[in-house]
Amino acid sequence: MQVGSAAVHFRDGFLGIWRNALLNRGIEHQWEWCESTGRLENFRRVALGATEIASPALYDDSDVHKIAEATAYALALAPNESLESRWNTYLSLVEGAIQPDGYLHTWTTILHPDKRYLSLCRCHEIYCMGHALEALSAGIEVLRDSRAELLATRIADHLNTTFGPGKRPGSCGHPEVELALIRLGRLLNREDFIELGKWMVDTRGSRPSPFEAEMRDPIAQEHSAGYQALVMKGEEYDGSYFQDDLPLRQQTEAKGHSVRLMYLLCGALDGFPQDQEMIAHVQQIWSNMVDRRTYITGGIGSSGKNEGFTTDYDLPNADAYAETCAAIGLCMVAARLARIENSARRFDQFETALMNNVLAGMNVFGTGYHYANPLATESGVLRNSWFFCSCCPPNVARFLLSMERYFVQAEAGSITVWQPASMSIELESGVLEVQTEIPYQGGFSLRWTPSGRAPAPTVRVRLPIAHSGGSLQGPGAIEEGFLVAELPSEGLWETRFAADLQPEVVHAHPKIEANLGRIAIRRGSLVFCLEAERAEAHAVSDRTHWDTEIKVLEARSRYQKDHKNQTVLGSGETVEVRLPVVIARDLTRVEASSESGKLYRIDANATSCVTTECVPYAFWNNRGKSPMVVWLRTTHQLLR
Repeated sequence: MQVGSAAVHFRDGFLGIWRNALLNRGIEHQWEWCESTGRLENFRRVALGATEIASPALYDDSDVHKIAEATAYALALAPNESLESRWNTYLSLVEGAIQPDGYLHTWTTILHPDKRYLSLCRCHEIYCMGHALEALSAGIEVLRDSRAELLATRIADHLNTTFGPGKRPGSCGHPEVELALIRLGRLLNREDFIELGKWMVDTRGSRPSPFEAEMRDPIAQEHSAGYQALVMKGEEYDGSYFQDDLPLRQQTEAKGHSVRLMYLLCGALDGFPQDQEMIAHVQQIWSNMVDRRTYITGGIGSSGKNEGFTTDYDLPNADAYAETCAAIGLCMVAARLARIENSARRFDQFETALMNNVLAGMNVFGTGYHYANPLATESGVLRNSWFFCSCCPPNVARFLLSMERYFVQAEAGSITVWQPASMSIELESGVLEVQTEIPYQGGFSLRWTPSGRAPAPTVRVRLPIAHSGGSLQGPGAIEEGFLVAELPSEGLWETRFAADLQPEVVHAHPKIEANLGRIAIRRGSLVFCLEAERAEAHAVSDRTHWDTEIKVLEARSRYQKDHKNQTVLGSGETVEVRLPVVIARDLTRVEASSESGKLYRIDANATSCVTTECVPYAFWNNRGKSPMVVWLRTTHQLLR
């Protein structure tokens, strides 16, 4: 895949398990569900002038656009006749459903053609058009598709004609189009698209609010059924659910619907990368979130009621919402902040969320998905093949198949590798090869072969989580969390960064009541959990048994299917690794002395050994339905 001035080629590794599952089956699986549930039929019915809907949810168009975006990335990775047909069919469906003025929303066009934009807060019209712009932008960017460019321009021109200064006020109740407009504007050098995206970010939360007017309009209220309970407190309007209580430049905490907030912050960072006032407020919101409202797995959103945030340190385990889309949104914000701040450590939250919450959102076959990602379950849950509201499956697909865009930043004279993974990066000046077994093992190696056709760049490789104690074995230097080196224009160049990843015992902040008397196990970026009978005692009772060491089943082992087509971890194919993990004698003292600024703290003074069998959280629920727990209960006997 082309990333800036570089062509990036991933090799099979840890992430390859999920990426290959999508390429081999998952994308086609999702297209089939879009067909069988009527999502594609909606587009056909618009073209035929039908008045009955095939797929009933007003946000269903977005699933089609997202899996189309994933398809574009897949085609950029490797030719595929079937997926090429899917992509071309998608473009034909959009061409048939788009209205003469560029409006595109099948639900409204079929059922309520006279009620366009009557309920901005609820109807997801602009949200769906935003995802259409992202899909078409991917087609422009990685496939050089002229049909995609024409369609994207028509949609964005329609939005630009309808909304903006001196035109209609407002944006979508679900942010997304902001970042999409800015992305398209930069691709096509359309400053007006960029300015519209920025305007939608900057006017949100202003008064009078168009969302409040909708909540007080009887006709709009009828069209916005269900939203009153989310945004009205008695007779008073409270728009915090969709970040409309205050302008973003005045907000300081993470609140409301978690996915909406992440997409809004992405729009702000894309539109205002040098606006210090805007960046400062995004940073304050981010700090509140990661310091007080984020799960150890990188999940955000502790409540299913609002699919979002509640209060500081309210992080229940069994009731955790931690939606897959929200973790993807967190990654998107983290990557942008890291680039704006030039901060290696800012990217840590991306790594945590990706390696745990995001990957747990899809099974290793690409055909089963989690919407919510709890950190404990007594009876277990099964992944779904699809959902009524199926935003997560295509979001996982488009995100995982575009990792190159997040992992590599190629600019004139420099290349930054934000997340080391086994890959080759081809530049005009040469080829940089990265080899690593992250996250199973620590460290990575670099090999540079210059071409002699252009000056060699400077390379920076971010040191991943828990690699700060590693050592450089070869040329280069360690600077502020990066391995930095000036690559030569002649001659083969190699270096290696070595790091020994050890399992760590983690304590949660004492204000997280759900984790009092519990510990978690982490090694590098991977958080571990217990499954099946080993999890039952930890989930609800004090019946925990500890022995002398911990046995971790590493997830790099091959997976097998049993006769029920479920994944089996074991059966002689599992690599068993025994790792010493220790727990503090005085857990009460550890919790009481936890630093107020640390949501999760490594116990460097743990002294008692434990034994149990764990798997990385990313792989839980691949062996079928079973109990699971991340935070392990300790016993009084252990603390003597």
